[in-house]
Amino acid sequence: MDKRIEIRVALDESRLGIPYGPVKDAVGENFGYRSLIQDPDSIDQIPELFREPEMKEFIRGINAPGGTFETVRMLHWINGSEGKIQRSICFGFVFRDRGLFNVYSNCMMVLGNLLQFALKNEFCDGPALFEIQQAHFLQERCSGWIMDLYVGGIADTEEAARVRLNNHLGVLGAFLRSGG
Repeated sequence: MDKRIEIRVALDESRLGIPYGPVKDAVGENFGYRSLIQDPDSIDQIPELFREPEMKEFIRGINAPGGTFETVRMLHWINGSEGKIQRSICFGFVFRDRGLFNVYSNCMMVLGNLLQFALKNEFCDGPALFEIQQAHFLQERCSGWIMDLYVGGIADTEEAARVRLNNHLGVLGAFLRSGG
């Protein structure tokens, strides 16, 4: 039987200005933007990565010298339903090359390559979500597109879900470091 893979796709009409500052509201707290390309050590200040060494190495790998992409935001959370625990991460990434960043179809190319990759490499429990949103680097005066990828690990316990998610991030990291 042929294999079928599903990645959900969304387009957000809002526009993200980068850099953005910290925000604290009823929903939660946002740390604000830090360029991990210009200041790799600021990864140690990102609260979402405290006590999360595997996630931290995943994000560090995307932002490592010579890469195609850079991250511009992330969050992670834990929920449970139907006796299962799900640990999820969403990370927003953009092309470092601003010529690639400002062309919408390049996001669709990454999505197509991700679908091909997912046929042979499991990187999410359940369908992943690939969301595209306009972004503007304020200091560079450059507009383009951010890609958010939502990935989850599901298991019977929080620790097992953490292990599943981290395994998925290891697989996904190889794809992103290869240039997508």
